[in-house]
Amino acid sequence: MAQSQSNVDRFSFLPEEILIFIVSLLPLREAVRTSVLSKRWYKLWTYCTSIEFDETNFTGTIHDDQQLQDSGQSAGTLRQMKKVRSDIVVESVHHTLQCLQSPKISRLDVRFGYRTRYCDFVNEWISLCLRKNIEELHFDFSVGAFHRFDFDPFNEGLFCLRDSVHATGSKSLWVLSLSFCNLGSPSFHGFPALKKVSLARLGLRKEVVENLVDNCLLLKTLSLVECRYLDHIKISHPRLRLRRLIVRDCQPLTKGIDLYAPCLQYFEYFGPVVFFQLYRLTSLVEAVLDFGLQRGFHSVSMKLSNLLLVDLYRAKSLTVCGYLLRILPAEDATSFHQLRRPLPHLKNLTMVTTLDKEKFLFQDLELEPSVSPFRHLKVVEVENFQGSTNEIKLLKFLLQNAWVLQKMAVIPHQYFMVGTGQGDRSIISGVVDELRRCDCASPHVMISYRLITFSSVAITINMASSLSSAFNFFCWVSF
Repeated sequence: MAQSQSNVDRFSFLPEEILIFIVSLLPLREAVRTSVLSKRWYKLWTYCTSIEFDETNFTGTIHDDQQLQDSGQSAGTLRQMKKVRSDIVVESVHHTLQCLQSPKISRLDVRFGYRTRYCDFVNEWISLCLRKNIEELHFDFSVGAFHRFDFDPFNEGLFCLRDSVHATGSKSLWVLSLSFCNLGSPSFHGFPALKKVSLARLGLRKEVVENLVDNCLLLKTLSLVECRYLDHIKISHPRLRLRRLIVRDCQPLTKGIDLYAPCLQYFEYFGPVVFFQLYRLTSLVEAVLDFGLQRGFHSVSMKLSNLLLVDLYRAKSLTVCGYLLRILPAEDATSFHQLRRPLPHLKNLTMVTTLDKEKFLFQDLELEPSVSPFRHLKVVEVENFQGSTNEIKLLKFLLQNAWVLQKMAVIPHQYFMVGTGQGDRSIISGVVDELRRCDCASPHVMISYRLITFSSVAITINMASSLSSAFNFFCWVSF
């Protein structure tokens, strides 16, 4: 009796609305597979509202790009096989959208190598999604694109949004992510309900950014990555609710970044040194500054201390790069004077060090506890540590001037990775022991170091490889 009850198919007694809800929680690939369960389940997947396709998962009998290159195939053969893979993705997306019976699509996420013959397909997808009140739209056309277009953001072979799409004014779309395409008209102003926008690897004019800010007042997150022809970023609408701003490798930014954002909580910049004008960042919690693309000295570099100690004054967590650590000591006496002012909000400091040859000058600076900018600092993390003399001087300087410091974590350079046979790890442990003997301002500080193990990295790689192989199943065989 108990055995017969355990074999009862309880799903068969559920109303169709519940079954549709259950299937909609599954990834599309798994949802399609449920169609083989019974006639009742045959088309339940067509009510899914979240659609995701990634060309890199459509390997099947077509090996991944690296394997193809290693196999000695000719360049023409490689291009042809990639075209076949892209064709499969486009046909799959198109067929899926045509089969959907749900009156609403919540999310469409497609990543593949775009070609001009796909233009009508993509525009039809966008139109269909807008009619079905799409909420999240993600397009990444960069798969293999760098070799075809040499990263020319205004190449005619790139996908271009039609002006008719701009004119729809969708009130449901709140997430828009575009990579390696063109926005079309410079008057592109986004959609009124947008809260999160990510634009990557495309040609972008300053007018587009200004239009987005002026017309999308609900915008909370703006990410600009590897955008070209962008000479100025100006964000200053008084009613803007922007919380997160990420600017990574956008060029040329000759006129810099003007930012007036009282609601901004997170600011990240990666690129060469540019001119910053930051106002009223009264809600700022975390800032990341990485000038890793800067080559040599820049005239604006002399004002970076003002950026740190005035414009980002309210940041509770700060991440700085090696260039900043090198250039600050090279400034005039004004920067030293500015260091004699407290940063009462700064609690966490992360540094990516490259202090190997440059002379460290802050060791000669005496800071009174009442005016030390590190007076309220509690956590310090040092990444890319190589054990150089100047790096050690920097850490000692912090230990002697951070009066409430609780933790200092040293994360060595990958050269010291366990299991590679490289680097003398005793150097790192010796440095930490030396720091522990330092005359620390805080009696409660704990100093530690963390080595990355080669075995853990290998395990991660093997797991990723296994997962990739598990997904080499073309979902259309289930139709």
